[in-house]
Amino acid sequence: MGNFLGLSCFLSNFIRNSKVTTPISLFVSVLSAAAGLMGLCTREFSLVLIIVIVLLPLVTNLILACIDASVSNFYPFDTLIIGNTFNSFSRTSWMFRKGVHALHLCDYNKALDFFNELENHNMADSWRAVLSYFHARCYQIMGYPTNAAKYFEKAIELNINCDDIYIMAGRCYTNTGCFHEAMEVYNSLLKRNTDIDYILTDMGLTCLKSGDAEKALEYFEKSIESGKNYAFALGGCSLVHLQRKNLDLSMEYFSRALTNNMDDIDGFKSYYCKIAEGAGLLDKIGENMKNIKPENVFE
Repeated sequence: MGNFLGLSCFLSNFIRNSKVTTPISLFVSVLSAAAGLMGLCTREFSLVLIIVIVLLPLVTNLILACIDASVSNFYPFDTLIIGNTFNSFSRTSWMFRKGVHALHLCDYNKALDFFNELENHNMADSWRAVLSYFHARCYQIMGYPTNAAKYFEKAIELNINCDDIYIMAGRCYTNTGCFHEAMEVYNSLLKRNTDIDYILTDMGLTCLKSGDAEKALEYFEKSIESGKNYAFALGGCSLVHLQRKNLDLSMEYFSRALTNNMDDIDGFKSYYCKIAEGAGLLDKIGENMKNIKPENVFE
């Protein structure tokens, strides 16, 4: 019985210090108690029990990590962003994986619960940058761009190595009317990397929404000249000329955008009509809009 008590004490300390939050601790407690009651705590059984408690958490966490990786299709760069962070067998890493898994399953409130609690944990800046990114993504998808922008900025300040985060932050700022902040983020990205297809069109759209049509046209035309995000840039020029009430030129760019297979044509038409209504041209574009359909453009 003395050996059993000593072994139980050792196992309890091991579980507590390893911070493995799984049903393993309960399993080992029951197994230890059963062994004591049955008088099975021999040297051989003690050895087997120690091997189980040491190896089972490692195997379990490895399996969980593989499962998490297999469902990480929520955003294609998840694994690249995570990199070597949250790769320990600590409670912090376990909670992070659970939070990301909940995010993949679209259980956003549960994911936020994990991410919010993790903010109180001590961790390296590289880990906190990754946590901030996933925190931001969760808020962004839930439709809270102000909160999302805050965490995207935090990830950027912590030097996370991902250009797309700048784009996400800029779009969140634009959606909340913080146009100056959006342009600051985009300009910071241009200093890092100028070879991004949609940076110029994003900047153009931000300027367009801020009311600076001239600057917006400049960015869209630069994007057309460089061949980057070409169809979207044509659509952007169409919107600028619509704001300027130059309907013929606007419709010309509109048609070119459709010809070049612009994404989300129905969404663009809806946005085009909203701007036309603001410019007092909705009644004039009615017939033209009926005549310009994607299926007719490619005939």
